[in-house]
Amino acid sequence: VGSGQAVRRRRARGWRRWGAGGATMSLYIDFPVGEAEGGGAARAAESGRVLCTAWCRAEPVLAVSAAEDGVRVFNEEGDALEDCVLRRSSCDALAMDWRVRSKVLACGWDDGAVTLWNTKDKSLKEDGSVHSSRATLVKWSPEGGRLLSADSGGTVAIWRTDYRGRLAVAAKRDVGSGEEVVCCAWMLTPDYREAQRELPTPPQHVFVGTRLGTVALLDLKGELVASGRCPGALRTMSWFEEEQRLVVIGEDGSLLQFRFVSGSDELEVLSKVKLSMTSSASRDGVQKAIWTSPGLLATCAREPMVRFWDIPNDQSYFVTCDNVDGIIRVGTKRVDKDDGSGEGKVRDSVGQEAVTDISFNPRTRVLAASTTGGQIYLWRFVGKSATVLAGSKANASEESASRSGGDNEAEGGLDGESDADKENAIGQRKFNYPTSSAKNWESVATLSAIRAPVTKIEWGPRESSLAVTMENQASVMNETILHRTLRNDVAAMQLSAQKLLVQRGASTRIESHVGLRIKGIDVNDTHVLVWNQKKAEVYQFQDDRMDKVASFPSKAESMALYGETVFQTNGNQLEVSNVQGVSRKAISFSEVEGEPRFLHINGKFLAVATNKGVLKVYDVSRREPRQVGSGTRFVEPQRSRSGKALKAALIGEIRSIRCNADGTRVSILSDVVKGQFMCEPDTRIHVWNLDKDEMQAYDFGPDRYPVSHFWDGQEPKLLACEAKRVGKSLSSFEECPATRKSSDAALRGSRLRHVTEDDEAASPGKPSLERQESEQEKERLQKIRISRQGRRRSGVDVAEVEVVTLFATDERVGVMMQDSFSLDAGLDALLGVKVPRLFFISKPVDGVPRLKGRTMRDFVGLDQKVDEDTKRALIDFSYHLTIGNMDEAYKAVKLIENVSVWENMAHMCVKTRRLDVAEMCMGNMGHARGAAALRESKKEPEREAQIAMVAIQLGLLDDAERLYADCGRFDLLNKMLRASGQWTKALEVANSFDRIHLRETHFEFGRHLESLRDFKAAIANYEASGTHRKQVPRMLFEADRIEELEGYIQSQCDEELTKWWGQYCESLEEFDRAIQVYQRVGDELSLVRLHCYLGNMRAASEIALNSSNPAASYHLARNCEQRGEVHEAIQFYSRAGRYNHAVRLAKESGMNTEIVNLALRAPKSTMVEAARYLESKRMFEDAVVLFQKGGNIPRALD
Repeated sequence: VGSGQAVRRRRARGWRRWGAGGATMSLYIDFPVGEAEGGGAARAAESGRVLCTAWCRAEPVLAVSAAEDGVRVFNEEGDALEDCVLRRSSCDALAMDWRVRSKVLACGWDDGAVTLWNTKDKSLKEDGSVHSSRATLVKWSPEGGRLLSADSGGTVAIWRTDYRGRLAVAAKRDVGSGEEVVCCAWMLTPDYREAQRELPTPPQHVFVGTRLGTVALLDLKGELVASGRCPGALRTMSWFEEEQRLVVIGEDGSLLQFRFVSGSDELEVLSKVKLSMTSSASRDGVQKAIWTSPGLLATCAREPMVRFWDIPNDQSYFVTCDNVDGIIRVGTKRVDKDDGSGEGKVRDSVGQEAVTDISFNPRTRVLAASTTGGQIYLWRFVGKSATVLAGSKANASEESASRSGGDNEAEGGLDGESDADKENAIGQRKFNYPTSSAKNWESVATLSAIRAPVTKIEWGPRESSLAVTMENQASVMNETILHRTLRNDVAAMQLSAQKLLVQRGASTRIESHVGLRIKGIDVNDTHVLVWNQKKAEVYQFQDDRMDKVASFPSKAESMALYGETVFQTNGNQLEVSNVQGVSRKAISFSEVEGEPRFLHINGKFLAVATNKGVLKVYDVSRREPRQVGSGTRFVEPQRSRSGKALKAALIGEIRSIRCNADGTRVSILSDVVKGQFMCEPDTRIHVWNLDKDEMQAYDFGPDRYPVSHFWDGQEPKLLACEAKRVGKSLSSFEECPATRKSSDAALRGSRLRHVTEDDEAASPGKPSLERQESEQEKERLQKIRISRQGRRRSGVDVAEVEVVTLFATDERVGVMMQDSFSLDAGLDALLGVKVPRLFFISKPVDGVPRLKGRTMRDFVGLDQKVDEDTKRALIDFSYHLTIGNMDEAYKAVKLIENVSVWENMAHMCVKTRRLDVAEMCMGNMGHARGAAALRESKKEPEREAQIAMVAIQLGLLDDAERLYADCGRFDLLNKMLRASGQWTKALEVANSFDRIHLRETHFEFGRHLESLRDFKAAIANYEASGTHRKQVPRMLFEADRIEELEGYIQSQCDEELTKWWGQYCESLEEFDRAIQVYQRVGDELSLVRLHCYLGNMRAASEIALNSSNPAASYHLARNCEQRGEVHEAIQFYSRAGRYNHAVRLAKESGMNTEIVNLALRAPKSTMVEAARYLESKRMFEDAVVLFQKGGNIPRALD
């Protein structure tokens, strides 16, 4: 960034500028103020000092006070305004502040005088009687009804002013007893905010602070209501409106929170903490503190970092200005409670440049930090703001007041609301303050062309202007968005500050330099219009050349081109002129309606929006524009806490409008003002229906907001939008390891509290409650991520940018979504829509972006084949299908005979989940397999599962995957993924949601890998399925990979596999090898069996005798019996516990004496049978014993 030079930068992440077109490219241009005329900064260079600067809140003009040169006013490009110089003899202005919503500048001078200067009519009011010493402070109240001034002697004055700017002293008080007054803060209460909706009135109290630490609360009469004391010198003072507290920071780094208690003359000290700073910064103390979100305070203290204090959550962190290869690093440090030591314990940072000033832009949520080395760092806050808890005393009127910024007057009062209710309102309003960390600040840019230490920076009233003050120079840095527009088949794109590209169709491309810095573009079939609020130029293009046909002065903020007619805004008028700038007519807007700010032409209709939210549409096809309808306001109805109707409040601040093809609808993008800090893009797109005179809206959800919108040039119901994801591009369901690590650290936080020994003893080694909840949340989100595989693939959940097509209907629901998809990686932004295609700007190729087209979902495969009648039928079919009118949808397409059209509609029915329409499409397609699948799918109870089966038959696997996931049929999803070869996803789904089929999935995957001869991976999956003991030997044996099989078995040390290998060796008659295998695994049965087979009875007997395996003894006993070795057989039957066989063999061999001993160890049935045998042999004594033991007592007695 240099003087008059532009540097292009791409915003890789973070929110885009909330302007029309959703452009992603921008330029930063540095304009030294007064450079061209030798005034302002140039004159300050001679004297050596720029004393102070102040932005006007009503218009983008900057007041600069220079030593010995008075006060000058400059525009946002650094040019001095005519006759805007204020000088007083031998005096310098030391403090300045602009009145809200007006061009009245209050100045405090070094001789104590206070002046009010109206830069619009050049009137000046002066009063030098109140202050006798130099002025240190002038500050308007938020609504502009009171002015506070203070001097170095401790005198504070409160002034009243009228609409003419006349001054009158309302109160005067000495609060410092000679102490210099250095800061103030107006006490804004809920009653004050509510009063602004009826009649703007000033706050009833104001805090002032002196250099030596006195804090005083004054009323508007100058009476001292309460006071407090800050240890050491006082540096900053900030009012925490949501909690009704005063936050004060002292020079020694003490942060105190005061609360005013009605009836007490002392301010109650709620807390006191010691801020951590580096040793070098502790000497100078905190230089500045600003709110960046409710409860989140940013401070700078002459150190290479910006510190953030999350006051409601007692946490702190910092963001450093250490720039390494264009990457701004962030970090966190712990801050301890003040222990009386007077020092915070923090390591010095590695950066060399100290931060000198900070400024926060609530409209764009961008924080700027300047350094002693002339660098300016920009970060964007992507965290969540405080929200009102459900059930608290924050009513709808308060919420809408915050949405509209509190700028609207209301009708009626607060009748029926008691004073007690008002007093309790503060205590009953509760807020939820999300925790914040360094990862909530995304680096935007680093501006480093300024070669002098920066002393002050301040954002202007618009989103893109930043005033930069050095010791002897001041500059305005302007961010210029690269504008782009599309009309019919002609696209105009800004390439640089003064370079333009016009593209017609796919072939004709014309590049040309223009004679001004472009701030706006419009185009039609033959001309292109560019302007910069000073001058406008009109170019005519034909074939491959573009010629300038006119140039004329113009201060218009917005312009539009229709044929050879130019529409431009001019104050409260809409001027109609020719391309030479000659005015033919002016359409005036009243003061109530406001000044025209936004224009857009579609076809022959022009939409106009004013700064006060008034919307009008004109038919410009005639000689004189004719208004269509009566116009409306961008408002919503409101009620007070007592339920009384109030005047409707603005929905938000309009930032872009678009008119449809027949002038019956106007779409609006707006910003929502939250409290006094944040300005956020509305997550809704609003559509004004002129026929019904009502506002309709479509909400993109809490995580997305629209950045651009376009109507089709012929279809009046079709609207295309580009929606950006709030915050980082990283999926909320996925975290990279580095982010997860920093997230855990952020959860632990740096609490502003003591951690006592009792705390540690009570929960040794336990993770914090926040950490446990975080882990549970991560686990839940991980499950959601897997369950939404289809949405993740289509980009619904994780895409940074999403393109949505909508239908603006006449139904009660208003605006309904027709289709959505994520923006492709090679595309930069949506540029427009012309059925059957959406048009995009591609990312630059060789430094130049290109126009790209994408066929809409309803016309895939029909782009060049479809005629106008078919196009109209498909649009009507899609429209009626979206609103659920099936009769009209069928009527729209029943005469179509093109099979491709029916197939395309069947695809669309899958996306819209219309089974009945899909059945009709299948029949007209003649798709027999699809029709059969449709009948089969009706057996499933879930409608999504039925549609998913149709999607599979049509080849829409991604849609089928999403449908199965949505209805929770993960078993069918697993089956489909396996059938389609998506094995990795099938395993992921089975592992998380279909575990009953997990082993089956691994088995099928193993079979698939086996067919691919990927044996290693197949083995792993067979093992996971538990079938490896059979499948792996089978697979490797069939593949004739015997050596690999042997190595696998040896590495597994699995008993069953090793036995199988022994049996395999045995089948090959490798008996010695088989014996070794059996010995290694300890298989006594197989060893005995093999030795018996080989006739090694001695070895078999030794193994059986040394083994506890009864099966081995039994097998050996059977072999001994076959060989006639009765005694050995009886012995091994006994070892095997088979006494019935031993008794049987003893009876057969006549070994009666052995029968009794064997029978006594046998079952009772065997005892009784042996007793009968002994009875027959007349061995009655032994028989009696066995009958008795066997339980046959009667027979024993007999």
